[in-house]
Amino acid sequence: MSNINRKITVLSTVQAAGADVVSSGGQLIISGADPIFLNKIQSGEYTASLNGLPVTYIITTAASIVDATTYYITLKQQVAGRDYIFSTEHTAVGTDAATFYGAVAAAIQAGITGGQILGSVSSSAGGVVFTGTADAPVTNISGSQFSASATSNVLTAAGSSCTDAAPRVLTAGSAHGLTVGKVYQFTFTGVTDAGAADLNRTLFGVPASATTITLFGTSATGTVDTTTGTLTVDNTGDENFANLATFITGFNSSNAYVGVEIEALNPDPINAGNVIPQLILADATSNSVANINAFVNALRTALASTPAAIG
Repeated sequence: MSNINRKITVLSTVQAAGADVVSSGGQLIISGADPIFLNKIQSGEYTASLNGLPVTYIITTAASIVDATTYYITLKQQVAGRDYIFSTEHTAVGTDAATFYGAVAAAIQAGITGGQILGSVSSSAGGVVFTGTADAPVTNISGSQFSASATSNVLTAAGSSCTDAAPRVLTAGSAHGLTVGKVYQFTFTGVTDAGAADLNRTLFGVPASATTITLFGTSATGTVDTTTGTLTVDNTGDENFANLATFITGFNSSNAYVGVEIEALNPDPINAGNVIPQLILADATSNSVANINAFVNALRTALASTPAAIG
């Protein structure tokens, strides 16, 4: 199969009740986009202009520190769709962990000071702690002698609550620290009560205040208890979105966008085998949360039974 140029559609105005999404005659028809034959869909995923997170990484050696051994580490960040790579090395003098990690942190700090990498770094006998920035998420940390683990961004479940509405609004047990009006991806587990299935999954949301988050693609299916759940803000970001945004007519970097990317075979027999990628986004800032939620739910309903099962 071959792949031809991606087609991009942005709905600046979204209709009520998901009226922009229609399944008819085996086709998915979305306002402004080319019709998509449902049985020709090869793959797809929900996407959004996800905001970066200042994710913290704990960096340690993969094995015991060995004197006079040279250790190498590479940190990769993405800034506005471009990759920035910083590499450094340090030869161990002795095996004291605090001394070793302090030297590695100092080398990384030199990179920060020199503008080669963005973030902050500290160290202890337990390892090096590196935190990127929201605008420059770390996409990879490598080095055969090191291991790196990202810390989870978990919302406070104790004292939290969530409405039974379309869309649902989650109130975290304490300030979430996210940027109001930006899109984040969330994964919830362990939520209980009648409407639990509506939340125990991965979905997009937009913070509306210091503690509240509007969750898109949700419905009023029953009350939920979030206090014993695990409410995680995913570290995942759309690394290519900044580059992609340059091709979106009328794109506003201050706005939030949610939608779907679908790859489907061309139904034209002459071009059989060609895959047509379509990116379809709705402006979640310029439209009401009710309309955006209905748009996402309409997409979920239309795509849940396709061969690729984008549900």
